[in-house]
Amino acid sequence: MVRGPPTTHHTKKKTFLHKEMEDCTHVFVRVDRPRGPLELPYEGPFPIITRLSDFIYRINYKGHPEEINIDRLKPALIEEGEDSTPTPTPDDLPHDALQPLPSGLNIEYKKQGKVRFVHSTSESLEGE
Repeated sequence: MVRGPPTTHHTKKKTFLHKEMEDCTHVFVRVDRPRGPLELPYEGPFPIITRLSDFIYRINYKGHPEEINIDRLKPALIEEGEDSTPTPTPDDLPHDALQPLPSGLNIEYKKQGKVRFVHSTSESLEGE
């Protein structure tokens, strides 16, 4: 029976650890599924609930707790005082915050997908 020479490296490959992982409060999670052409490689940031061990973190992932290995995590460096609330959409704004179009404008749609605002011929263009 022929055997190979004994090896001295039976240990597991060391995982790269960010210095900031010990102090960060939020992390990005790597997307391990095949991504689309413009899809980002990381999702997040998600808040850390607790560190279960040196390599397993429990985070609030899309609204529910998830235990994720540190290999898939990247620290999210969020500045103090930075507002993490999303920018309001037009549906979130009060109705009086939306300004109506001037009454003299007609909206004209073209097949190219362009929208043009055309002044009606009955009103004067003194304001421009």
